[in-house]
Amino acid sequence: MSEQDIEEGSQLDRFASSSMRGPKRGIYQQLLAQLLIKANRANDPLIKIFCICEAALMSRIRKKLPMNLVQACYLVAQSFKSTEIRTVSQSFLHHKQMIDVVRMAWVFPETEENYNDFIASWHGVGLFYYPYHTPLRHKKHPISDRLGVSIFGNLEWREYYNKTAAFIEGLVDKVEKDLDELPEWQGFYERTSALGKRSFFVLQGEFTGWALPKLLETQATISDEIDPKIWSETLSAVSKAEREDKDI
Repeated sequence: MSEQDIEEGSQLDRFASSSMRGPKRGIYQQLLAQLLIKANRANDPLIKIFCICEAALMSRIRKKLPMNLVQACYLVAQSFKSTEIRTVSQSFLHHKQMIDVVRMAWVFPETEENYNDFIASWHGVGLFYYPYHTPLRHKKHPISDRLGVSIFGNLEWREYYNKTAAFIEGLVDKVEKDLDELPEWQGFYERTSALGKRSFFVLQGEFTGWALPKLLETQATISDEIDPKIWSETLSAVSKAEREDKDI
């Protein structure tokens, strides 16, 4: 569990404790208010999206909300949050040269339908990826030549290295060509299985920049459910919990 998770849990505990001590009314509205307040105060756009989507999923006026949009945003945001950056060797030939590779942890099946429903409407930029580390390379172009180099002398090693380096370079070109020939949706999943770190953040920014403006209207509609007095009480409780956290 991260320090951020512990801090958020601490704030929630304090808020829940304050709510239990207060008037036993409007608990549902208090929970909605807390999510929307957290969305307003969060600097991380993914947290904003999570909070608005969770409030929408909990809302009693879901028929008035664009739930298809909410579900799509929630699933894609979960995918970004679940993804980790791995440091791996560039190739078996360059095992000491390390690179950061990101394999997107899509939380839904990698199908054409899900690409059209969840991704196609916001994705459009080109992505840098590592062809050598894609599943397609391992499936279509497995490498069986892994001879131990210790048996070679300097001359033999140089010849082996040059030939193998040329082979890997040609292999990468083959994989890139294979990916270009795939349908758009399939090529997207393959490329996002071996993204460069910068492209991962570009992709995340592309999504959050599209999703947040669309969810603001949803946030405003949900806020109409909350009685102004309960909103004020909840804001006061959240602010108190934040002050107590700073004093610790």
